[in-house]
Amino acid sequence: MLSNRRTILHVDDEPLITKLVARHLEKASYEVDALHDPLEVLEKIEREQYRVVLLDVEMPIKSGIILLSEIKALNCGIQVIMLSGIVTPTVVLEALHLGAEAYHFKPFDDPQPLLDTIGASFKKIDRWWNAFRDLAQRSQPEKSGKPLADLATVS
Repeated sequence: MLSNRRTILHVDDEPLITKLVARHLEKASYEVDALHDPLEVLEKIEREQYRVVLLDVEMPIKSGIILLSEIKALNCGIQVIMLSGIVTPTVVLEALHLGAEAYHFKPFDDPQPLLDTIGASFKKIDRWWNAFRDLAQRSQPEKSGKPLADLATVS
């Protein structure tokens, strides 16, 4: 099970961008880890169990769109928020089709829309994990005192 950490992985080949975004997010009490090499992302996600990833689209070696698809294949519950300077309807729609939670454009003057999206992403994950915990408890008849057949009718 994932931890309750509010740590975000930000993947962007531009260190200046990750520093700028980290400053905004840290003011909002998030922890931010930055990666500048897209080839290291999947291993880092597996090792650290991130719940939210900020992802640039245009990076050398591997695009953010390909990486988005790989992240979702690894763990579809990870909330991926695209943060990119590429502003074309085709790229935005492709990212959303592949499972991106949202698409924000950089540079941005106001970090609040991004902060709102990140907050909503963590809330969404929390709701899912609470539903899973509830389901696990309902599936254990000895804890509820009701036979398993009766649990199906509990609302």
